[in-house]
Amino acid sequence: MTEREMLIQMWDEMWKSYTWIPGWSQSFADLTPQRAAWKPAPERNSIWQILNHIAFWRETVVNRLAGQPPTEEVINKSNWESPAEVTDAAWKAALARLERSHQAIRKAQGDESVPVEKLQYLLPHDAYHLGQAMYVRALQGLPAIGY
Repeated sequence: MTEREMLIQMWDEMWKSYTWIPGWSQSFADLTPQRAAWKPAPERNSIWQILNHIAFWRETVVNRLAGQPPTEEVINKSNWESPAEVTDAAWKAALARLERSHQAIRKAQGDESVPVEKLQYLLPHDAYHLGQAMYVRALQGLPAIGY
């Protein structure tokens, strides 16, 4: 298996199934908008902000590959963006954005013209932030995502 093939396999597994950590599609599916927007303290991030951060950096990687890096202003505004409104529709839109960003990276991984080195650090980045989201879930008394 090539490095690219292994990265693609891991990326696909991370979306849909529990591997060593919960799959992305499982990790946020049972949250209400209110739970997703909850912060353990004012200076901490909510699960929603963590999800927005992950999607933003995935989108940023794809945009940089296309020669369209974000401005500092966009980074400052969008990096840990809070939800504009805490509604079912807004939460569903955030979840859809996460899935779109996941698929965009998956497409880039399959593109032989994209160096694997430009994509390999998204897995540990995303896994780190998923751990943060799982901890915020635990602080709310929610059950762990299991097998």
